[in-house]
Amino acid sequence: DLLRGSNEGTMPAYGARDTAAAAGVPATSYQGAEGDNVPPTLQTNSSTRRVFSAVALSAVALAGAAFASGRVSGGASGVSLLDAYSHSDAVPPPGEITNEHSLFVSNELERSNGYRIGQGYLPWVHLVEVYMPTLMQVEEPKENVTYTWEMTTAGEFPVGEFNSYEADGDGSVEMLFKEPGWHTVKLGGSDGSKSTFSVMSKYVRREVRNMTHGALEKFLDTLQTVYRTSQADGEKMYGPKFRSIERLVSEHLRGAADKECDHWHDDAGVLTHHVAYTLEMEQSLQTVEPAVTIPYWDYTIDAYEYSTNWTESPIFNDEWFGTASPDNPDHVLEKGRWAYTEVTKGALETSPRNPYGLLRSP
Repeated sequence: DLLRGSNEGTMPAYGARDTAAAAGVPATSYQGAEGDNVPPTLQTNSSTRRVFSAVALSAVALAGAAFASGRVSGGASGVSLLDAYSHSDAVPPPGEITNEHSLFVSNELERSNGYRIGQGYLPWVHLVEVYMPTLMQVEEPKENVTYTWEMTTAGEFPVGEFNSYEADGDGSVEMLFKEPGWHTVKLGGSDGSKSTFSVMSKYVRREVRNMTHGALEKFLDTLQTVYRTSQADGEKMYGPKFRSIERLVSEHLRGAADKECDHWHDDAGVLTHHVAYTLEMEQSLQTVEPAVTIPYWDYTIDAYEYSTNWTESPIFNDEWFGTASPDNPDHVLEKGRWAYTEVTKGALETSPRNPYGLLRSP
């Protein structure tokens, strides 16, 4: 069943439900995130109101970061989605013809979770995810008709180098879009029918538990590279957009630990600084592995699922981010992916340090 897909290698999505797409034909829309299994409204007191106020502000920051993560030109040097609207990328480039087919696109997570990227709120008719294998389907394929597909390799619209794909018996094909931005997809039938579609490709940020196992491993492996590579070596190997963790932490400290005030967390600082800062780190990761995006952590899920036992969250597994509070005199991680990660003295001389000369928390 192509639409239901497979959950193999995919961590269960919080709040995800099966949809009416079980019939095995492309659905016109997916169910939204709302569902019977969404946590009920919690009774609040003054303390929990403060918590949820902070959560709401964090959610706004994450939403802004998610918008900034989209790019409409090749590589890590592309412009942000916010800039993209000034270039009208919500409207396909000129040249699309009257089509003789209808196109349905989906990836593994869309099929298994039961809702599309953006859940219908984004302006693009055909939206795909960069580096995520995408199933291209002909809606209502004709019997005894074979289909061929072509796709631009680097988002050059409408003229560019095309890759050809052989369709399966039902007319479907799997494509991998390696560049953000507009792509041209051409579809032809053995009966002489032809169609040309404008397909928008974007990076997508997900809640960390809604990533595939492979995507999460790739993110964590790449993050370790950023932690273990110096700024000088990283720029030599990966280019000028690489940022080592000591460079990033130093940058954060200079803004957040300033003696005058916390520029990064007071008032609008959370939104303005952290949207750009998250994008800067994400672009650094993409110099190492272009398929990576930074996931977000919705900790209200842990508050609901684990209550006061929040340390049981998978976030604190050894192979994810490690024990929340290590039970040893030095309070360091002793096992797992991040065991004995060093704290450096900083890449920038102006960065605040503790009395031992080490980078510190603001």
